[in-house]
Amino acid sequence: MPRPKKFTEFIFGHIRDPKKKELYGDLGLMYEFFEAITIARQQQYLSQRQLAEKAGIKQSALAKIEAGRSNPTLSTLIKIVSALGLNLKIMKRD
Repeated sequence: MPRPKKFTEFIFGHIRDPKKKELYGDLGLMYEFFEAITIARQQQYLSQRQLAEKAGIKQSALAKIEAGRSNPTLSTLIKIVSALGLNLKIMKRD
């Protein structure tokens, strides 16, 4: 079975208008961030339930975030990142 495309690959493959692609660019960054959370959790051999407990959120909320079906608050993202033992840095784009 072929590997499903990442969200950004799917979107950029179907949008021809450059202005619309630019709008979806930030959304793609959000999905990449959610994917990074999932990878960090898996690298630490944590289940969603374990990470959710450490972060003080519901497992169902974490599942929605990892699947890209949620728009979490910055506070929630900080809780998750902290529970993973990581830092969240906001940097200016070039």
